Amino acid sequence: MDVLIALGTSAAFIYSILVSVYPSFLPLPAQHVYFEAAIMILDFVNLGQLLELRARGKTLAAIDRLLALQVSQATLVVDDIDKTVGVGELQLNDIVRVKPGEKIPIDGVIIHGQSAIDQTAHCQACR
Repeated sequence: MDVLIALGTSAAFIYSILVSVYPSFLPLPAQHVYFEAAIMILDFVNLGQLLELRARGKTLAAIDRLLALQVSQATLVVDDIDKTVGVGELQLNDIVRVKPGEKIPIDGVIIHGQSAIDQTAHCQACR
């Protein structure tokens, strides 16, 4: 895309210089200059790239905020003994204990007890 833009704007700019320097070389209906068109095309392309970089930066910041919410440790229950493990070590059908105030590390089913869960309490990116 950059090659096409450079080629088009360069052709318009060079044609405009030729019309300005040698106006009698071309017939009167073809004596138009396109300096402003070439400059405006380059300005619009630069503006588009600026907006793209800005949007990309905001997207990366939002992804970083979401990753910061991720829990890295879980309390695995094995034979009624609590063991702290990394979330990546959990297997299907493992029993995990979530204490009051802790973030829930994985999806699952409550098999014992009851609680209320505030889904948006720690989620700054969700707002």
